[in-house]
Amino acid sequence: MHASISHPNVQNLVIRDSSGEIIAKSTLYINPTQRYGVFNNVEVNNQIPEEKLNQIYQKYILGIKTFAENYNAQNPNRPLRQINIGMNLNDIESEIKKYNKRSNVLFQSLNYGDYGITGQNYNGDSNYSQYIVWQNPNEKNMSFEEIEKQ
Repeated sequence: MHASISHPNVQNLVIRDSSGEIIAKSTLYINPTQRYGVFNNVEVNNQIPEEKLNQIYQKYILGIKTFAENYNAQNPNRPLRQINIGMNLNDIESEIKKYNKRSNVLFQSLNYGDYGITGQNYNGDSNYSQYIVWQNPNEKNMSFEEIEKQ
């Protein structure tokens, strides 16, 4: 979370309930050069019952879509092409797997340990498996070759 305060290409998507309490959070890294985003994972308040996870998933997807559309409107020359999410320790993994497809490309993120507690060496939860949670309707899927060319 500290990276979102100090790094210009890292943000948090926060979901609140009707009383304003934070019930879920996800950290997003944007690579503006290669035109992708990758969320680390989704962390959900452990007091939230499992039957509410679909509602959180729906809000999460809406937040991603809204962010991507706004980002692309502000960056028309370098719009995002795709956003993935890491699946390690992901609290809405079942919902993501139900509605999204696995990415063949593992997008690189930040070394979050560089922004956290000294010696923590936390390198993120998106390094093992990723699913696609948003694609630009005006772009095709990204391949390894396309990412490496940029």
